[in-house]
Amino acid sequence: MEQMIGAIPNDEQALYDGDDFRLRVLTSGGFSPDGVTGLRPDLFEQFFRLHANGADGETVRLEETGIDYAVSGGTVQIVGLSDLGQRLDPEDGI
Repeated sequence: MEQMIGAIPNDEQALYDGDDFRLRVLTSGGFSPDGVTGLRPDLFEQFFRLHANGADGETVRLEETGIDYAVSGGTVQIVGLSDLGQRLDPEDGI
């Protein structure tokens, strides 16, 4: 339990300094890329892809973090995954 205390908060506000929108995914029994290790906040590009309506009505595939995508109603940028671990802190080995 002592390790868990240092791992939270790990939501989008704590990891990425804010949020406008959140897409929540629920998996039954959790999610593991290989059945052993867990997902990390920086693994969006390896395991996820979102589809959105573009400003021109065409489908836009959102596949990379840090990119501004033009979608219907404005722009959106994926910053990463949350609720998976601590904030990146190389000085502390995280």
